[in-house]
Amino acid sequence: MSNPNRLVTFALTHPHGTIGGRLVPFEERRSLRGHPFQTWRRVMPPIRDHLLETVIYLYPSVADAVSGTNTGGSGFLVGLPADGAPLLEENQPPAAIIAVSNRHVVGDPAQSPVIRLNTLAGRVEVLEMTGADWIAHPDGDDLAICPLGVVPDGVKFNYLRRELFIKRASDGSPHFTGLPGSGPPVFLGSGVFMVGRFMPIESRVNQPVVRFGDIAMLPAPIRSPRGIDQESYLVEMHSVSGFSGSPVFIGTYNELGSLAQRFLGVDWGHIPHVHPVLDADARHPSYTVEQNSGMMMVIPSWKLEEMLDSDEINEWKDEQIRDAEQKKAEWPVVYDAEEPGRDTPIKIDMDPEDALRRLLNTPKVRKPDSKK
Repeated sequence: MSNPNRLVTFALTHPHGTIGGRLVPFEERRSLRGHPFQTWRRVMPPIRDHLLETVIYLYPSVADAVSGTNTGGSGFLVGLPADGAPLLEENQPPAAIIAVSNRHVVGDPAQSPVIRLNTLAGRVEVLEMTGADWIAHPDGDDLAICPLGVVPDGVKFNYLRRELFIKRASDGSPHFTGLPGSGPPVFLGSGVFMVGRFMPIESRVNQPVVRFGDIAMLPAPIRSPRGIDQESYLVEMHSVSGFSGSPVFIGTYNELGSLAQRFLGVDWGHIPHVHPVLDADARHPSYTVEQNSGMMMVIPSWKLEEMLDSDEINEWKDEQIRDAEQKKAEWPVVYDAEEPGRDTPIKIDMDPEDALRRLLNTPKVRKPDSKK
């Protein structure tokens, strides 16, 4: 007997009208008397392996990175296309690689600028960076980037493409495309997931884990320990030590009704609950205990784009492209493949038989003189 339930997709309606472009899955079922009805079925898109391979681990020192100590935080890699080139297509090599994390991870207070990646051989590669190698957001946002250029050979890694970033529309709301009414917007209750470092299972190789949650508040200022009003989403998800700097993604349906994943932003911490310590007889106001509220804070993707679009990064990217072209020109190997536009025949100003003889390096054969 076939399953009477089937998954269908409908436009989500609102008391004020249809919300353009936002499609959600409803499962069509049958009542006891056989009448059809629909119920919302929450579906998270399958998480692709390449998203896990974008994650890097950060440590205070090379020794900590090699031994895998429970210190530091997370980060991830972003690939940039060549200047003036179209958006970076999937599987297309980037012109430059940028490492991303939180300012408080690579600087004060964590002081963990050293990068650890996995190798294709199942081991780790460590990049000894210092705090000076990381560039902080000029406006004080809790973001830092480290231009890497070329990643060492033998490293197993991947990178985010900028076309996956959620955009801020002209009205300030987050959208997939940055245009109100074009493409699915980001809603309260949208399902999200984070890929990062879970320290209780720390090992000698990077093993990112995935945590799931929902958007509880759209971007608004939240005061940071540094006194900065940090623009942030609130996400109902547990973030603990080690996850700071992790990429956060939204899984939803695009305007065609197919599953899609986009980069929402960067985890930078959680909001704690602080409670007084109590005993059977009295409250002890001088003693408190801190608990995780389950509310995580996420810096929007467009704050990272502000850094990627800076003059400093564009100049560095152009330099990387020039260096790559120069190394290509100096390489002593010539590819045996014809380039487009070079199909014009070569003109030889000599007798064809003489040209072939010279090419084959054979002596010219004289014909016998019939008169002798």
